[in-house]
Amino acid sequence: MTSKPQAHASPNTQRANAILEQLTPELQSLPKDSVLKPRIPHARANQLTAILLASFAPHVALLAGTFAPALVSTYKRFFDELEDRALAFYAAALTLENQLTTDEIKNLRSLAAKVADFDRYFTDWFFPAFRDQPEIFSILENEIAPGQSRRDSAEDVLRFCQIAQQHTQHLTQLTPITRDELQQAEADATQLLQLLAREGQPSTEPTKDIWRRAYSHWADAYVELCEAGRFLARRDPKRATSFPTLHPETSPRKKLSPPTPPTPA
Repeated sequence: MTSKPQAHASPNTQRANAILEQLTPELQSLPKDSVLKPRIPHARANQLTAILLASFAPHVALLAGTFAPALVSTYKRFFDELEDRALAFYAAALTLENQLTTDEIKNLRSLAAKVADFDRYFTDWFFPAFRDQPEIFSILENEIAPGQSRRDSAEDVLRFCQIAQQHTQHLTQLTPITRDELQQAEADATQLLQLLAREGQPSTEPTKDIWRRAYSHWADAYVELCEAGRFLARRDPKRATSFPTLHPETSPRKKLSPPTPPTPA
């Protein structure tokens, strides 16, 4: 068993997804009454995990002389598994939130700008090019308007491309628009719509269930290790910081003395 360094970088999403997939059968087998509602975000779970593993590592050698063999085996297993359990919770949370990766967010922004440019570019040339074709011009007037949002722009561009497929020669002869530009515009608009759909897609109940189970699986190991660590470091005045609980601790309320009865006059 090796010690785990305290990490602050964002988890590797690909690795986290692979771990979640690997642990899913185990998560699904958890008893229903052991499944908890997550009360901290996945970012906090990763932070707590890094702190706990770094603090617990120097105490691993003390386990055998302090606890029964069965407990020692359990604590060592939790120590080895805690990071992966936290990563599974992280991946489940991302799936639930349907968040895009950092690269996908950058790509979405870039695509939105490109598609908006295509929308304006095509609007400037399609209308005059088809002014003498009432049927096509009516479609342009009634179905296409300057994009008011990223989705509007993408849908407009795809409609332009659909018209262009049937009138490519006419369009390329009367305007500077090229076939390559039409193909690129269609690809960009299609990808933008796909990313926008993922950006706001609501989560399903099965996803929420796995999210709760992944949290419970992590929290169970975390609480056990935290309590064991605090016991092993019971003489350390900084043990509360080194082994933080899942929720902030509060100072015990000061007991109030009963009011003193008034002195009889």
